[in-house]
Amino acid sequence: MVGIRTSHSGINDSQYFHALQDAVVYYGVEAPNDSSGWSAADQQREDPVRLSYMSVVKESKGIFDLLAALTLLKAQGVRFSLQVAGEFDSAATRERFDQQVQVDELSEFIQVLGPLDGDEKRRFFLTTDIFCFPTFFEAESFGIVAIEAMAYGIPVVATRWRSLPEIVGDDVQGILVEANAPSELAAAIARLANDEALRVRLGRGGAAKFRAQFSIATFHHQMDTVFRQVGEM
Repeated sequence: MVGIRTSHSGINDSQYFHALQDAVVYYGVEAPNDSSGWSAADQQREDPVRLSYMSVVKESKGIFDLLAALTLLKAQGVRFSLQVAGEFDSAATRERFDQQVQVDELSEFIQVLGPLDGDEKRRFFLTTDIFCFPTFFEAESFGIVAIEAMAYGIPVVATRWRSLPEIVGDDVQGILVEANAPSELAAAIARLANDEALRVRLGRGGAAKFRAQFSIATFHHQMDTVFRQVGEM
């Protein structure tokens, strides 16, 4: 039996199932239709800086750490807006989210969009300057949303968690921070918000790595190679 896993550093399913051989195949996603040489970071940034979060909205995906970071940014005078895309995992999480937004007086800065697909998802990324993914989810295996943002040339702020450092090179495609560290998260966002040249460099780095490693064509080629090797056993 051959085990196929999505990264070298994430959850090792091959070991769990006692696979005789182990193969790593990165996930791939479709490139944006207009992504040839295109980078969101090259576009004129609007003020306030546009932040985005996309995931199942739950504590271990880092949403409350992000809200705490925004509170710090607001106190520092950093101008921002945040788009939150995804479904809340429970009514209790939504209630806690709304309460924290109200208590910290963040409602004017945050737009909750719900689950997105198709053109709505494309518009979400086209109106993003910095993508935030401060996850510490117990079963995080890859973080597809990170490569989706990179496909659009968007710099990523993510946690040093599971396979994310393998996907997002620190100071190459984004900035990595420790999990459960809102102050570090806020500092990373502020650094990008205040340094357009850095944003451009990391955005271009993400787009280049996406094209080289995370396109759907590369994924299909790697899967085909693995299955051919299995057939030759």
